[in-house]
Amino acid sequence: MCSASKSGTKLNWVEQVLAGFRLVSKNTLRTRLPKVYSQDLLNNIFKHPYTKIEFLEKDLTVKRKIAAKYLNRLVDIQLLQKVKIGTTNFYINQQLYKFFMEGVPIAQPSEPIKTVITEV
Repeated sequence: MCSASKSGTKLNWVEQVLAGFRLVSKNTLRTRLPKVYSQDLLNNIFKHPYTKIEFLEKDLTVKRKIAAKYLNRLVDIQLLQKVKIGTTNFYINQQLYKFFMEGVPIAQPSEPIKTVITEV
């Protein structure tokens, strides 16, 4: 029972971190690229730590040229990083990739926590 409870807590924490990433990306897209933003685009860049033009074509039902334009605009505002491997461009969601590979370090207080006792 205890391990299931701890596992559930960890899963909840991961879900909260991912929801935070999505929210920041959503707000960035809406403010910096309002004509490009769509929920389907957001879902695509968070489905895996990377995407490709072909994935965007399928998920958004757009032509290759439009998919490439959208992805390159996301690179321009630094939501994705473009990496060419062979003849294929991969668009890496650095935030998501780093989270999966390294996790998020536990915050350390900059100074010791002080206990304050007040009299009633």
